[in-house]
Amino acid sequence: MGVVMKALVFINMVVCLNSVVHALQAVVESPPYVPSRCFGSKDQGVMVAKLHSSLFANGRACGRKYRIRYTSGTNKAIHDACTGNTIVVMVIDQCKTCLANDLVLSQEAFAKIARPNLGRVNIAYQQYELSIIELILLFEVYIFVCQLTNLLIGIFYGGFQDLIMQNMKHPVMCFSTKCFSTKRRTNE
Repeated sequence: MGVVMKALVFINMVVCLNSVVHALQAVVESPPYVPSRCFGSKDQGVMVAKLHSSLFANGRACGRKYRIRYTSGTNKAIHDACTGNTIVVMVIDQCKTCLANDLVLSQEAFAKIARPNLGRVNIAYQQYELSIIELILLFEVYIFVCQLTNLLIGIFYGGFQDLIMQNMKHPVMCFSTKCFSTKRRTNE
């Protein structure tokens, strides 16, 4: 299996494994959102959330981002509560008084998915990961850095001309700490 194919299979596995959706209830919290347990007095904006201690995991959830969408209201008498938006929030703290199935959203984040006067809604959430395009861009940057490293090593060891000519004829693919020439081997 080719190196590029292995990379695409790996990216596909990462995306599929991180696409699990969970259900919780979101509750609204009014500002201020600082200080927080994760970031102290450093403001992280208004698209923030607090988690129950079971999800907060002694601070390991600090800085994680979650994609959240409204699924239904908890008060069936109120219609048209959903805005239809999906949001991404960052975990900044642990909520001390919320229920185990609660995610506390900032007032601004809550207002983007539902009417704030509801106070509590059912949501679906999943941990936010990089999109395929972001992964491809990171992969391209990684290849560039690897080739630049090879060039600098070549300059350091005095093989500047040979290295440039080799890379022009046969580009190098880099994965992790190993680089492979794309030149096909022939049996001579």
